[in-house]
Amino acid sequence: MRKEPSSVSSDLAFWQDGSLGHASRSDARLLFGQVREDASVELALLDTLTRPHHVFVIASGGCTALSLLTASQARVSAVDINPAQVFLTALKLAALTKLPFASGRALCTSGGAEHIDALSSYLSPEEVSFWSHRRTSLLHGLNNAGWADRNIGLLTDIFAVLFHSKRRTETFLRMNDLQQQTDYFQKHWMDWRWNAATNFAFSKRLLRAAFGKQAIDALPDDFAAVMRQRIARAFTSFPALDNGYLWQTFLSRYPEEREEALPPYLQLRHADLLIERSHNLSLACMDALSWLRLQPSCSIDMFALSNILEIVKSAYGQNLAQEIARTATDGARVITRSIFPPSAPILKDQEGRLRFEPEFSAMFEAKDKSCFCNVIQIYSR
Repeated sequence: MRKEPSSVSSDLAFWQDGSLGHASRSDARLLFGQVREDASVELALLDTLTRPHHVFVIASGGCTALSLLTASQARVSAVDINPAQVFLTALKLAALTKLPFASGRALCTSGGAEHIDALSSYLSPEEVSFWSHRRTSLLHGLNNAGWADRNIGLLTDIFAVLFHSKRRTETFLRMNDLQQQTDYFQKHWMDWRWNAATNFAFSKRLLRAAFGKQAIDALPDDFAAVMRQRIARAFTSFPALDNGYLWQTFLSRYPEEREEALPPYLQLRHADLLIERSHNLSLACMDALSWLRLQPSCSIDMFALSNILEIVKSAYGQNLAQEIARTATDGARVITRSIFPPSAPILKDQEGRLRFEPEFSAMFEAKDKSCFCNVIQIYSR
């Protein structure tokens, strides 16, 4: 695993150790135990390519990178500037390919720290050391071990006490009819309590405790209203019973009996594919721009950038666009995600080689079942 040099810009320091714009930490903090972005969108985009050979993806919680293995024999390069996220992806891959699949899946979703020792021979010394000091964080599974996951869980616990109980929420999430869901949501959720809950959860005052000035300044004034709209869309546009992203947001788990609600890498039907293609995944602890600068021209067929450009300054984005355009093959696709709706295309290279596809973007955005980072832009080379 290649490591990022120790000196990085203040923009990249936001992600490097998980400090989120506060004072730098002495150790890397695991921010995301799971990717709260609907990986089926990236898989559908990959399916538009003819015989892709190489895919670049931000590692984050590992879910998208591992899911991409199930959709193609392409080589997948998962890159993240935060070593904790790379260690997480490595552990998930080992758990799902070296343990019985049920045990590996349980380690990801519900717990199983007792399996760490059995996996140590498949991990690097750094990864073994990292996880040996964090066994208690695995009590509820790797997907709930991140800072963001714990805090979302805390907010939904408060929501359950003050507004809608978890039992009532689960009754809602077990609906499988869109009209029934919409009627229930409008009648029982869209009231002053729902507005109060979301105003609190997405207020700058609360978010300031977690995020530094750089992120807070990027928040739109109507952020709570934006998020209410996103969550309402997830509740009323897709069958709730199969929407694992809603279950994870409000109950921190998946519906046990619904394979369809799991991200692709956790579905039993893909177990053999993960083992067969595990060697196709490579991990690197670097920022995206530095990693791309080391790659040959015309060598990458798809780029899945998550929302890494939402916080960094424009100079980094411009340089990244140049490297994407250089390393992209003819016909390559790029997908970016955002929490906040951007006012213009995010990626612009100087020669105009990356073409923003607004209709394509809208089509894929409409497929996304998640609650976060689901403003999508797609580019073609």
